[in-house]
Amino acid sequence: MSLSKKHFEAIALICKRLGDGERDWGGRGELIEKDDLVDSLVEYFKFENPLFDADRFYKACGYPND
Repeated sequence: MSLSKKHFEAIALICKRLGDGERDWGGRGELIEKDDLVDSLVEYFKFENPLFDADRFYKACGYPND
């Protein structure tokens, strides 16, 4: 399955909602915490696919196995 316009829009909205309101030193926009982004993406992916393997995704994002 490839990502559709709907998926890209949802991911962009997640990023937009997680902004802290500050501009980074390069003026590229708001900074967000990695944990917040990954958790929000997991929530969205689980909504889209109830069989989504969140543990596998967290591991792929560099989080240790609990």
